[in-house]
Order: sequence, then C-alpha cells, then structure tokens
Amino acid sequence: MAWVDTPRASFRLLRGTPRFAATSGEFRRAFRTDCGTPMWTERIDPARWDMVAVRHGTIDRAAAIEPAIHLCHADRLAWFRIDDALPRVEDDALPHPAGRGDPRWRE
Repeated sequence: MAWVDTPRASFRLLRGTPRFAATSGEFRRAFRTDCGTPMWTERIDPARWDMVAVRHGTIDRAAAIEPAIHLCHADRLAWFRIDDALPRVEDDALPHPAGRGDPRWRE
C-alpha cells in the first residue's frame, strides 16, 4: 500500500465527515462513512507524530506525487521486486521527512 505523509497542521479535509476507528492504542484510521474506503491514518496523540498518512489512491492528483522511501521492506512478498534507488527501511520505523534528506520536504 502506498501513502503520502503530510504535516498534520496543514492537512485539511475539503468535504465530508469521516468515521474513525482505532487500529491500535496509538493510531486511528479515517474512513468514508458512505462506502468504508480508508482515507488516512494518524496518531491518536499528535504530539508523538506530527504527520498524517494519506492513502495515495485517495488523492486527486496522485500521479504527481512520487514515492520517497520504502517501509517494511523485510515484510514484502518474496516475488515483489523493487528496482529503484529509494531508501529502504526494513521495519515500520519511518524517519521523519525533515530528517531523511528528502529534497522535496518543506516545512
């Protein structure tokens, strides 16, 4: 699955009201109420992570947003080959974009 991290402070939902479900003690996921489509994931405590992880497929201009990193690389299916030079993180310990040298990151 692909998602786009964006600063929580500047994230805005333009229309509708999502339903939230806790996926763990630390995270909750936003769903569309009419069809159940998952839209984004966020920390329940925003002080612990200041980003919102938006599902890439829910963005209007998704093709304009290219990937920057591969997470959970160790858990990928054996047949899934990644042939780009993007950084790989073996687990889900996502480094904050400001600290990983991504040239596209702007505060």
